[in-house]
Amino acid sequence: MALMFFHIPRTGGSSVWHSLAVVAARQNKIIADLYHQSKEMVGHPFAPNEAIQYFHDFLEKTNLCFDDDVIYHHHTYHNVPYLLESDQIQRVTIIRDPVSRVISEAFHMRRFLRDEHAKIVAGHSPGGEYEFHREKFGESLFNEFIAIDSDPDALVLNFARLHQNYYLSYFSHFLHPQLEPKVFDEHTALDLARQVCQAFIWVGKFPILDEFINVCGLLTDLDVSIEQDMQHITNSSDAPSLKPETLAQVKAINLLDYVFTDAVLAAYDRRLISRLIDLKERRTSNSKNTLDYSNAKPAEQAALEQEINQERLRESAASAELAENLAQCRSTLEEMRNSISWQVTKPLRMIISRSKR
Repeated sequence: MALMFFHIPRTGGSSVWHSLAVVAARQNKIIADLYHQSKEMVGHPFAPNEAIQYFHDFLEKTNLCFDDDVIYHHHTYHNVPYLLESDQIQRVTIIRDPVSRVISEAFHMRRFLRDEHAKIVAGHSPGGEYEFHREKFGESLFNEFIAIDSDPDALVLNFARLHQNYYLSYFSHFLHPQLEPKVFDEHTALDLARQVCQAFIWVGKFPILDEFINVCGLLTDLDVSIEQDMQHITNSSDAPSLKPETLAQVKAINLLDYVFTDAVLAAYDRRLISRLIDLKERRTSNSKNTLDYSNAKPAEQAALEQEINQERLRESAASAELAENLAQCRSTLEEMRNSISWQVTKPLRMIISRSKR
């Protein structure tokens, strides 16, 4: 089956994608980088549907299958119907602490826009991303980004307000582009978390990138070696120290994002990872046995064949157990959210949340 990596900005996704691309290229997997293909086609990365159409046209001309051995890289919130509707695509993503992510993106964006602005001052034409963000931010916030003497605390707060509850908006746009933007509350945040758990086979947690890449390898049957394949992409921007009250305000602005991310991560039992890695080691052992089989005598071949068949049965049973465990995790989360005790204690949780602001 194909894999779609939903790359949310500032979550370590560049390291993940480049690592997967290295492994995929070495093992003859097809790579569909919608982000960079869009930039080549229209000058900015916000046209993934045009990019995927271009890619599928290419596959048709070369008689390659859309769904086999393809790894998609989707790096914007834009909905791509094919990536959601195909039952032959496994979707994965990785998320980061909401406040940490917002701060990282704010200063990454500041560096990018300042660099682009310097090019314009030098007489070059602005790129598509520069104009996109200028329109999105509005002149006031945009000028804060490119100003040399802008106050970092004010910049982060204004950026956080523009992207309030970023994850909720990002996933909502991706899953339901036809719906009007809505004001989220705890109930709708949890409902969206359930939808994400249904749409994505795995959601990793930054900064545990090696675990996430291993899972992607297992899902796509890629032979991943973290020591050999991990690509550490340094794409960070120096963030100055912010005032404690600024951090508290940013967290308050994104409070529902914490409800959402906590619910999503709770649905993916981290203990399943060790089981998946164990399955990978068994597959490696099976491959070795297969090589030994070709050089063995008839009696030895029969014994090896029996051992391989037994191992395949154990692997199949373990895979079924993993799927059942994941379903149970999601069911437990659902039951907890719908329980009387959860409803009864809602006022108390609201009081505690407000006291933390």
